[in-house]
Amino acid sequence: MELAKLALEKSDDQGVKDLAQKVIADHGKTVEELEAIAMQKNITLPPTPGENHVEKIKDLSEISGVDFDIGYMEQAVADRSKVVSLFEVASEEADDPEIKDFAIKSLPKLKQHQEIAKELRDSVSNGMESFERVVPSP
Repeated sequence: MELAKLALEKSDDQGVKDLAQKVIADHGKTVEELEAIAMQKNITLPPTPGENHVEKIKDLSEISGVDFDIGYMEQAVADRSKVVSLFEVASEEADDPEIKDFAIKSLPKLKQHQEIAKELRDSVSNGMESFERVVPSP
């Protein structure tokens, strides 16, 4: 979520900003629900952002313009792909029914973010203007 906040500050691309806003809104709801499940089950969640993200935030904060947009979108795709994979595994293999249901329920939104991120990454990487139709209006 910290990377998305950085994108809101640094990107000049409206599609990138729209995706960042969508990720912040949806991620906040997902994290709240996950934290509630974890608390109920006495599970300690890892701190966020992780070390990799702290380093990536630092690297991205030092660049701007198209370079920032390309770097941010590459990271967004990598992050979304990792998250989708983790949730797919949990949706199929989690022993706890509540965690399994949470993963199943969360997957469509996560996959949507992944697809939008891929399209924007390709658009930004190709030097084309991002197309706003990729990100559905809230």
